[in-house]
Amino acid sequence: MYFIRVFNKVLTLFLIIIIGYIGRKFKVLDGKIIKGLTGLMVNITLPALLVNSINQDFSPELLAGGIKMLLISVGVYGLSLIVALFAPYFLKTKNKEDLGVYQFMIMLSNVGFMGIPVLSAIFGEWVLFYVGIYNLPFNFVAFSIGLMMLNQGNTNGKFNPRLFLSPGVVSIFVGLILFAFNINLPEAIDGTLNLVGDTTTPLSMLVIGGMLAEVKMKETWSNWRIYIVSLVRLIILPLLVFIIIKPFAEDVYMLAIPVMVTAMPAASFVSVLADQYGGNAILGSQGVFLSTLFSVITIPLLALLFA
Repeated sequence: MYFIRVFNKVLTLFLIIIIGYIGRKFKVLDGKIIKGLTGLMVNITLPALLVNSINQDFSPELLAGGIKMLLISVGVYGLSLIVALFAPYFLKTKNKEDLGVYQFMIMLSNVGFMGIPVLSAIFGEWVLFYVGIYNLPFNFVAFSIGLMMLNQGNTNGKFNPRLFLSPGVVSIFVGLILFAFNINLPEAIDGTLNLVGDTTTPLSMLVIGGMLAEVKMKETWSNWRIYIVSLVRLIILPLLVFIIIKPFAEDVYMLAIPVMVTAMPAASFVSVLADQYGGNAILGSQGVFLSTLFSVITIPLLALLFA
């Protein structure tokens, strides 16, 4: 029953992805609309969701839990980096434009577009406090090590340090300040953040569907390396995290959140960054498509670990 419940939640999200896919194919959603929805979500709805979820009544227990979650996150990203550095050996490729994309997909999961909506659907919105803290190292890793990986085949890409100050990161810090000083927002503002934040899940799924509609299917299915990357991203890494953390986890959520965040498909903006920094953008889109497709099955299966 637990598997069916989680599967139905993930399937619901995937059906919205299909709606976005069909909408793009029939040109109901065009490139400008998808770009606009992405900007709306990244700059407005997701920050609203994060501020609203992190802004809880202060307690020493929550603070201690947040610090532990941050330390766990740093360790997990370190593990993911180590696995990604071995990619040239098990993927058997010397093409630097492709290799950087593969490594990026192994190292970084789709926390913002998939992780937050899925974990919220499975465990409830209260876990987003910990998910937000867990996600703090994401931008640092993505826009430092991640860009270096994507830039292996290019000498023209320029690093922009302002990328560290994304709306998502800023909103997490705003939420943490409100939490630390136990500041309660006025009911109207809290209600506004709640309503706006709730649109993040359907918007993110529609955007993913629209992006995936641009992927060439024949080339995607014939690339065996994407299957290996998906296996590592969706199964091997989450199981490694589970095995390593389980003996030390004080409660189920300290284990479930790192495992399930790691179990998300490849970060959806890999193709955008690859296009800007010398990687293979088409390959990035293909990897996001397949890993997202497979995750409909793998996420509910891994969630059984916490039934």
